[in-house]
Amino acid sequence: VTTTYRYNYWTSPMVEVGEHTFSVKGVMKDGTTPTSVSDFNYMPPDINFVTYNGSYNTLNGDHTTSPITIANYWINSFINGLARTSWIQELETGSFDPAEGYILKGPGAVQNYTFVGTPNDGTITTTLSPGFSSLLGNPYPSALDSQVFFTVNSASVKTLYFWEHTGDAGNHNLGGYIGGYGLLNSAMGLPGTAPSYDTTGGRGEGITYHTPGRYIPVGQGFFTEATATGGTVTFNNSMRTYQREIEDGGSDSFFFKGKQTNPLPVLKIGFDYLNNQNIELHRQVGVSFKAGNTYQRDNGYDSEAFDTDVSDIYFKFEGNRENFIIAGIGEITNDLEFPLTVKIGASGTYKFTVDSKKNIDRTVYLTDKVTDQKYDLKNLIELTLSPGTYEDRFYISFSPKTLGVDDQILKNSITSFYNKQTKSINIRKKADITIQKVEVFNLLGQQVSNWNKIQNQNKEIQLPIGKMAT
Repeated sequence: VTTTYRYNYWTSPMVEVGEHTFSVKGVMKDGTTPTSVSDFNYMPPDINFVTYNGSYNTLNGDHTTSPITIANYWINSFINGLARTSWIQELETGSFDPAEGYILKGPGAVQNYTFVGTPNDGTITTTLSPGFSSLLGNPYPSALDSQVFFTVNSASVKTLYFWEHTGDAGNHNLGGYIGGYGLLNSAMGLPGTAPSYDTTGGRGEGITYHTPGRYIPVGQGFFTEATATGGTVTFNNSMRTYQREIEDGGSDSFFFKGKQTNPLPVLKIGFDYLNNQNIELHRQVGVSFKAGNTYQRDNGYDSEAFDTDVSDIYFKFEGNRENFIIAGIGEITNDLEFPLTVKIGASGTYKFTVDSKKNIDRTVYLTDKVTDQKYDLKNLIELTLSPGTYEDRFYISFSPKTLGVDDQILKNSITSFYNKQTKSINIRKKADITIQKVEVFNLLGQQVSNWNKIQNQNKEIQLPIGKMAT
């Protein structure tokens, strides 16, 4: 981290010698001079931890001192919490169990650290309370295979969240932070929501967020969200793997960034919008397709966002109260169509596109049920929308054919109009057909009325709508 004001999320790959726990001071050392296999006698110096005494300077790290200086004020843990009040200030002497994570702010420059102690090995467990989150991390001195992790912990863990701090206001004020949480589950990773273009001269200039990969690097901390039942989270040697970080010539693992190598069909959809600061942001959501998965929660395949905004997109399926930013559903078919909820905070133009698709050799379409338009998402689609939450208006499909009632049959068989005098919708049949059901939707795509049993099958059917809004 090249600034004094940004957080990193860590854990330790080892415990203190002769102990079953670690403190930051006990294991994390100044690695300015890297260790060398040719010099086993070299011991990296202790970091100079400075304590806050009311002076602003004691909140800042410093890379120009020898050894480096780090402000202990920012070293915190988070175990089975729900809100900002759940952070626990640990300082450099607080005790951590293996796999527990911590946050700290760096010395103001790119910095190498050396961990000293007894390397972790074997089975390591911790407990998550139902529905709560904890800051954990990869506890081993090797990369961690997240797919094996989710297989072992599918009953207790829903999602891993990786913080990426990309900007600040040149001080420690929370309001000046720019950052996002990348997500990772068994199916895929998604980056945090980032500016979708270079806002030159603004705080979002040149930001790119990275997608968490399959292999979690040494020392990487992350938030772990528990399932509704929670329970034991297990780390074991079956999850350990040798993966060099990309900066060191590898291809599948580096600190926070990585490459996904999942054979599942995976679709990622991008959504561009303006936030309250008039910065255009890019939100990404993803869906995977697997036989046996459902529209309800499937452990390891469905994840909620860690952060939301005034405008957003997500998946909300019938009978499910949760809003998924990553969803796992059944196999792709010609008839598959599923809703994409679009939340709009202010009137304006919003953009949709396919960010990526893997193991999918089909065209992806966005259907607008209100305008009856079908858009090929290989192109950037721009739609002008009014404020509201559109739950039943936009759908994703893989066939150019509009699903549902055939437009030509409707055109040849009926006409419909609103009768001002009787305040009713009148449907006039031009053919010998039976109308079974009528549904009325507003401009947000929400159903506002329905008639499930049409008793009157005369040539003209009159359906009163009373005080329904225009």
